[in-house]
Amino acid sequence: MGGGKYETQMCVVIIEDIFGKIAAKVVETLLTESCQLATLIFKLKGTISSVLIKKSLSSLVNFGFITFHLDTNNRVLYVADADQIQHVITAPRLCLIAKTLFGPSAESICVELLSQGKLTVSEAIRRIQRTDESLVLSDIRNSFKELADSQFLIRCPAIGPEIYGCPQFVANNDPFAMPAAILEKKESSSASAPAAEASSRKRKAGGNEPGANDADAGQYWRINWLKFDAYLRDELIIDYLIGGGSTSTIATLNIKKEPGVEDNGAGQDRTQYITQSVANLMFKLNETRSKPMSLESITASITDLQRLVKEHGLSLTKPDIELACQILVDESDGIFRKLGDSNGGLYTVDIRRALRQICRHHCESLIREQFEGRAIRVMRLLESRHFLDEEQVEKLSMMSAKEAREMLYALVEEGYVFTK
Repeated sequence: MGGGKYETQMCVVIIEDIFGKIAAKVVETLLTESCQLATLIFKLKGTISSVLIKKSLSSLVNFGFITFHLDTNNRVLYVADADQIQHVITAPRLCLIAKTLFGPSAESICVELLSQGKLTVSEAIRRIQRTDESLVLSDIRNSFKELADSQFLIRCPAIGPEIYGCPQFVANNDPFAMPAAILEKKESSSASAPAAEASSRKRKAGGNEPGANDADAGQYWRINWLKFDAYLRDELIIDYLIGGGSTSTIATLNIKKEPGVEDNGAGQDRTQYITQSVANLMFKLNETRSKPMSLESITASITDLQRLVKEHGLSLTKPDIELACQILVDESDGIFRKLGDSNGGLYTVDIRRALRQICRHHCESLIREQFEGRAIRVMRLLESRHFLDEEQVEKLSMMSAKEAREMLYALVEEGYVFTK
């Protein structure tokens, strides 16, 4: 369900832009209140036919915008996922990151999955080759594997038996494992051939679909938005720590390097290169230790960082790593801290503090654009002291009574400051 009036309106606009007004009306109804199919049809009675409602639900479920499950009375309940719908806004950013990290083939894979909702590997490759004949089959397969290994793509759970008319989903042991057979036909025994032929005649379109007989048929893949959000968050924090962007080093850590090729940080300032590399390694280490959007602090030792340097083939020595850590401790305003001297030195990244600092930085930039530097001084005073009267603000900010009063009234009018 939606989190508020404006969030619901935004989700409806997004769905209407993609699917049209009928699907948007279905989503709007479910965002207001989750319900069963019969209740949904009753609410939209007279405006949308039941056939169109079912078709809209089918399309929206395919894209993950609507989910379903059994309620306490064993009835199928449809729920609109506002977070999943809002992810559509970041789709261009996703395609850009995929292209930067893994090349044009990865971008094409993401475009197809975004346009179709979910696809098998074989079907995705066919669609890409039809739209762009310049891409090589091996490159597309390798890009798909790299996206899966980096967890940007995830396999959808398999459909199990129904309970009270509601399909159940079976979780995969390894949702990021690529299928062994791609673009290969199923091996059908002679005994099962007549039954398969009979079932294909009954289904009007099933047997005629291009991927119906693929070995990986039924193994659908989709965008893993949770991993993508975590990647964007980590990139945002690294950019705040280092400045100047961190895409090149992130690409170095994600793309497998050719044997014998070393990255010396040529073309970059050496100090910035090693600092940026160490910051990226800290977040890379966190991928295997915690959940994607966890707000827990990242803790790593110099020994851990040295191991990661060897794994990714970076040309960093132990003194380089120690220098980078010291620079980050001195210049990160408490986000990057040293905890102790075990294993060469133990360091931590405070995710919560980093996000607070980033939010504060953007808020101050906005206030500076609307007002002037003195407004930032007043805001920082109120942030540290919480509640102050006009006279206290006047003295502590070293402003005249008139200036302090006018500034406070302007901040209250814009909603940046409130009174009690």
